[in-house]
Amino acid sequence: MNTLEGLALIHDVLLQIEQDETSVNSLETTSAAIERLTSAAELFQGLQTDDLQTLVVSIEAVAQIDEDAIQLVGNAEIETAADLARYSSDQSLELAGLVSTLQEIDFGPDAAASSEGRTTVNRLVSNISTMMIVVNSVSGALALETQ
Repeated sequence: MNTLEGLALIHDVLLQIEQDETSVNSLETTSAAIERLTSAAELFQGLQTDDLQTLVVSIEAVAQIDEDAIQLVGNAEIETAADLARYSSDQSLELAGLVSTLQEIDFGPDAAASSEGRTTVNRLVSNISTMMIVVNSVSGALALETQ
């Protein structure tokens, strides 16, 4: 839930910047997004990985859900539910870091033309979409395997 709330807040921040003359540093939701993602990362790190190691992710099951996700899941080196927890933790911290980078450059309409701002936003959007595909596909595969 923390991750989803953090992602929703990032979406809200980017929308507000696009629609108004504002920047990440003037939006309270920016700090809230970072806090949610950091909390999510800590929760994922705290999961009992011994129990999760036994839930093995089948690439065939991933293929049933999304064939295009196979390479992303392979690149993320996810073979067990514990790997998914590690990946989710790492990605949550990565996303929080990218939002912090936007804060450092006070990203807003004026900074939107800078290559650093555009690159950071592109990475942020790309990382979010990749994470959503991987987590949805692996979670679905684990559900299929445990039926």
